[in-house]
Amino acid sequence: MKLIIHRGTKEIGGSCIELTSGSSKILLDFGMPLVDSERNPFNSDIVKKASLEHLVTDGILANLQGFYKGTEPQYEAVLLSHPHQDHYGLLTFVNPQIPIYLSPGCKELIEVSHFFGQTDCSLVNYKVIKMWDKFDIGSFSITPYLVDHSGFDSVAYLIRKHIQIGDWREGAQRILPKLLKEWGPNALCKEDGNEIKNGYIHLSGALPIFARSEKFLKWFKEKNPEFIHANNF
Repeated sequence: MKLIIHRGTKEIGGSCIELTSGSSKILLDFGMPLVDSERNPFNSDIVKKASLEHLVTDGILANLQGFYKGTEPQYEAVLLSHPHQDHYGLLTFVNPQIPIYLSPGCKELIEVSHFFGQTDCSLVNYKVIKMWDKFDIGSFSITPYLVDHSGFDSVAYLIRKHIQIGDWREGAQRILPKLLKEWGPNALCKEDGNEIKNGYIHLSGALPIFARSEKFLKWFKEKNPEFIHANNF
């Protein structure tokens, strides 16, 4: 399996992770940035006014061949973790032939936000998942798990022993340690905010939360996972 983080290693928000296995390619989240290159609040009006080509050139949209409208699809799906715009806010550019996988609550909130004019993202081609029910997309075997977050009905995806979580909240500690012990995944994909070196978590924030998670930290130290992408730790 090949993993590419197109956005999310140096910022919070704008999550965009690509997974390739054999001839199958999927994307995990496709969010709008929260900040620009100068670390100032991102101006979402730019997305509404600029052309797709301009947005790719400026790095607002990832350079993904066969992903956008007007091109031959080369991706089999987009998996959404939760209904916050920094995780789905650029869906309007996705080729409508590429299905969007999401939870029932995520679907409802995205549709409500679009109805009231808060976003330009309307769901056209989508598949509603059921928590804990495994499904296949091409070469990928995927199991969705319900996790706690301020975004209702948030999902953690177990993808061939790689876990992707859109955002982390303290309540997720009730679920993830058990899941990690059961499956022994070698990658925990989240977004920015913390640095991983030699299996240790170097916290840049949220210390009061993880100070109470000694067992979880111990797991990382012992397992020395291959990859971690972290957000809102």
